[in-house]
Amino acid sequence: MSTKGIFYVALSLALGGCAVTYDPNTSSKTTLVDFPPIGEVHTAYVGDSMMSKGLQVESEAAVLRTPVDGVFYDIPSGTYDMLGSNKDGYIFKTITRDNKMVLMGPLSDPYQALGVKHKNPKELCVITTFGAYECYKADFEIKRVSSTTEASFQQTLIYSGKVGNKINIGYRESSNDIARPAFNNDVEYDLNESKEIGYKGATVEILSADNQKITYRVIKSFR
Repeated sequence: MSTKGIFYVALSLALGGCAVTYDPNTSSKTTLVDFPPIGEVHTAYVGDSMMSKGLQVESEAAVLRTPVDGVFYDIPSGTYDMLGSNKDGYIFKTITRDNKMVLMGPLSDPYQALGVKHKNPKELCVITTFGAYECYKADFEIKRVSSTTEASFQQTLIYSGKVGNKINIGYRESSNDIARPAFNNDVEYDLNESKEIGYKGATVEILSADNQKITYRVIKSFR
């Protein structure tokens, strides 16, 4: 190969970087959960949401107790989910479950993942896009962690008060925190007819209600 050809190959490798490879973590589990839980008695006040959905995530993760203030990178404390593993060690996300991310110094290379090497299990490493490991002593442990966040798509019932023996309930939808007003609706329910109310597949038993608050039990969530 000519000198010119070698130069172009070297330049291509330098610009392209080196993506870290790993066997994906298959033990992660995500479950849709209800708030409040089905069958649990709950009280909401006028204007409060009576129901919502959450995502329960259970996965292996690196839990960093103390932030790392490194020469080239700062790693915030938090829970970093495992992406997978390879012959060298474990690979983790660079963003915590509460959306804190690794910070780069002005002279730092871009990064692609966090890593923990088998041979240095007490060091947390930033893996650059060139495949280099920048490692720091850190106070962390690798364990299975469960946490719950709000689901991106939400359906909820809003308590709007009581007139006589009739209660007013509003239905609202949102996606990624953006309201979907075309799907909004306000409904009046007569408790003389039934102590159970329903909307879009959800069923709620009303235990007591006044013009300030409502106590209820969710029997079935939205379909």
